[in-house]
Amino acid sequence: MYSFVHEKRVYGGRRSRGELEKIAYINLEKNKYEEYIWFRIFYDFYAMKDKSEITYRFEDGLLGFRVLKHYEFTK
Repeated sequence: MYSFVHEKRVYGGRRSRGELEKIAYINLEKNKYEEYIWFRIFYDFYAMKDKSEITYRFEDGLLGFRVLKHYEFTK
């Protein structure tokens, strides 16, 4: 379980309705997983809106790559 703070980031890509694409990006305590940005980007900002911790569940995948199997946001 890791504490985090989140922020909305806006990227240049546009959705079908012409809106800029928004994602939720989390900054984990002690820069955990800093080199793995895909473990820290989420498209559902509202799932983490009032939360402050995330729990990850990983498994070893093909060729030894770490695979994120589940995550959960909690207060």
